[in-house]
Amino acid sequence: MYRPIDPEDGVIRSRVLPGFQFRLDDLCRRPEHSTLRDDPVYADFVLPGWREAEQRAVTEAQARREAQQRAQEAEQALTRLQAQLADRPPDR
Repeated sequence: MYRPIDPEDGVIRSRVLPGFQFRLDDLCRRPEHSTLRDDPVYADFVLPGWREAEQRAVTEAQARREAQQRAQEAEQALTRLQAQLADRPPDR
């Protein structure tokens, strides 16, 4: 039998689906997904992989920058070593 759920602070919380909740006002307002993911009412179930995917992208970008920096440092060290070897007198 259907029984309406009274909102608490404007939020409807499901008794059947743990964690599922929404604001009545948002049904008509239809906010952007990007705002829902940071809203504490929706953050746990709206696009749950979004935040993790963004964090992975940030971590991967940082790892690429660090690898490029190490490669550049290694190339510079090799260039310095080659210059030092070129400046040495030949062995007799």
